[in-house]
Amino acid sequence: MNKIKLKNQTYDMPSSWHEVSLTQYLALTKIDESYTPLKRLVYTISILGDVPLDQLYEVNFEMLTKIDLSFINKMDKTLQKIIEIEGTKYGVVKDLKSLSLGEYVDIDTYIQEPIENLHKICSIMCRPIVSEDGDLYIIEKYNPETMDLRSKLFLEKMNIADLFAISNLFLTGVSSYTEHMNHSLSQLQKKTKKMKK
Repeated sequence: MNKIKLKNQTYDMPSSWHEVSLTQYLALTKIDESYTPLKRLVYTISILGDVPLDQLYEVNFEMLTKIDLSFINKMDKTLQKIIEIEGTKYGVVKDLKSLSLGEYVDIDTYIQEPIENLHKICSIMCRPIVSEDGDLYIIEKYNPETMDLRSKLFLEKMNIADLFAISNLFLTGVSSYTEHMNHSLSQLQKKTKKMKK
């Protein structure tokens, strides 16, 4: 974290995606696209540093240019299957074809608004590891109640570097899920047509 001082008040400003929470990231995605680049910068600083907008508007422009947000354009492309939050290791679901109906239904519901529900999707796809041996691990069985608690934890404590590290696994999994569901629906439709004949 970098420290910035504005009007005799010190704020913590992230210096990497490891220091940006999922909550902050979701707030960044809601910044109005129609804003000018300068106004977007002000809102970004306000969100990342938890700086009230009215205080930022009182700062001179030169002070704003000294705030380093260069990390925003840098992303570590390393994939991870395991992340750790508050001492607990979480593993990513390896095979979507083995998901239960409950998991499929919940993913299908939350994926309708993927940005708003990112923490919920993550909490389904990434669960506590109950057994581990090198690169092999077994994750906790799906439980909607623990998923709900985990989604709240992820919203506050998951950093965006971890999210990006596992997101390609999610994207691969979600596209596999969509492909699998389309295939299943196609097979179901064929069976239904045969039964009607």
